[in-house]
Amino acid sequence: MSRISKRGNAHLRRIIWLMSVNVVRHNEYFKAYFQRKRSQGLVYKKAMMSVAHKLLRMIFAMMKKREKFNIEHTFSSSTQNLISSG
Repeated sequence: MSRISKRGNAHLRRIIWLMSVNVVRHNEYFKAYFQRKRSQGLVYKKAMMSVAHKLLRMIFAMMKKREKFNIEHTFSSSTQNLISSG
């Protein structure tokens, strides 16, 4: 079993964790992603860290491309089916 690294800035790790918890709570795309990871057998913390990783990748891409978050761009047809059935 792997562990979350304690290296780096603890304050930043906490902020990223809180962002992930709230994005799962308030965003349908990330909620569906989190539920899919849980259904794949990941425990809560690992699924949440997976969300955190995805969130960071998306933020980096938006900053690099200088774009705003576009919900239509992030949804694939399989994700839309997952959300509409849930």
